[in-house]
Amino acid sequence: MAFIEIKIWEDLTGVTTAASDKWDCAPCNTYYEDNRSQMIVTASQLSQMGAQANDELQEIWFYPTQASGGQMDNVRFYVAHTSATSLSAWVDYSSLTNVFWPTNVPIYSPLNQYHPHTLSTNFTWNWTDNLLFDFSRDNTAWVDWGMQRYTTNLSWSTVLIMQRDDGQSFPYAPTTVNSDANLIDLYLKFERTDTVNKNKNLLMSANF
Repeated sequence: MAFIEIKIWEDLTGVTTAASDKWDCAPCNTYYEDNRSQMIVTASQLSQMGAQANDELQEIWFYPTQASGGQMDNVRFYVAHTSATSLSAWVDYSSLTNVFWPTNVPIYSPLNQYHPHTLSTNFTWNWTDNLLFDFSRDNTAWVDWGMQRYTTNLSWSTVLIMQRDDGQSFPYAPTTVNSDANLIDLYLKFERTDTVNKNKNLLMSANF
């Protein structure tokens, strides 16, 4: 087994200012009762970082920079293959695969480091399509605050959209889009099974 860690903002853009704080990305922020985010990581980015066909996504890690006011309730992750490279409207849940079914997540501690989430269902990348990620949280009351790290200085298309509202419940059907040309800072862990020698595994990771 081997681990490979790649910083997408440096390896793909040459940008050394890696990330800054963002308060309205799901799921870390609890200022509103509910929030949701969708973002796209392209196939070319995944390939350049070393991912290959049939690699299985097993863990998603977030990097909180400010503690939320309380635990994050009913946290859900969805993933999907997509040919889209930008987002102008929400992709419906019917097109997504649930990989982290509703779970209450305690306040992240310590801050300023990655925190892992083991997926309830692994997701196999097909090596051709881009990956769309959907993160959401569904609390019954707002509790001040919470931020997480996200990449900056990227001259990409709109790859991140966000919505935060009170009084909604899952499944969300937001009608407005708050867009951003950046990405939530993620650490993704893939597992590779060598089909020639099944005793060999390669664990690959990518930082966003």
